[in-house]
Amino acid sequence: MVSIWKLTSDKVTGIDIRPLDLLDIPHNLNLECEDLNSNLAEVYPLNHYDLIQSRFVSNGIHRNGWGSYLRQLKQYATSLLYTA
Repeated sequence: MVSIWKLTSDKVTGIDIRPLDLLDIPHNLNLECEDLNSNLAEVYPLNHYDLIQSRFVSNGIHRNGWGSYLRQLKQYATSLLYTA
């Protein structure tokens, strides 16, 4: 099965709270490890990403940090923000 990311020229940045060790990474995928409770504006450009998907991060966000986390995500998205 061919990943859709291998068939496109789009650039994909994946951020996780722990390092991932994947064997088959498409050329246009950049995986990074960040503390989602920190100020991500120091690392990533604002109003830059067309799609932001945030899933399975509830254990990584401090209880009192959800408001600032979601506000930060909105600042990065140019069009669509998806959280589940």
